[in-house]
Amino acid sequence: MTTNKVVCSYCKSDNIEYIPDPFQGQSSWVRTYFKQNAKGGWDLVALGSKANGKNEGDDNLLKIKRSDINFNDSRPWFNCNACTAELDGYRDVDYVEVQNG
Repeated sequence: MTTNKVVCSYCKSDNIEYIPDPFQGQSSWVRTYFKQNAKGGWDLVALGSKANGKNEGDDNLLKIKRSDINFNDSRPWFNCNACTAELDGYRDVDYVEVQNG
């Protein structure tokens, strides 16, 4: 089984970060906070809506798919860590096919 991976359209690197709220004043669809665990440490909690049709905002977002981004973000924005390009999620990215599993 294969899937598509986002790569930078400028340098073709797959060292990409997704920025869920890049524009000033825009609310993020991802709510993050740290919750204290039983050992006294602090664990990251990331909640929002996955592209599962529920749109309740309480899905665990520690791992997401491109479909989750598209479901929630009408103007996705990415950064390429290899060449430092700022990438519009619909115009400035390319895709490569990768094997799942």
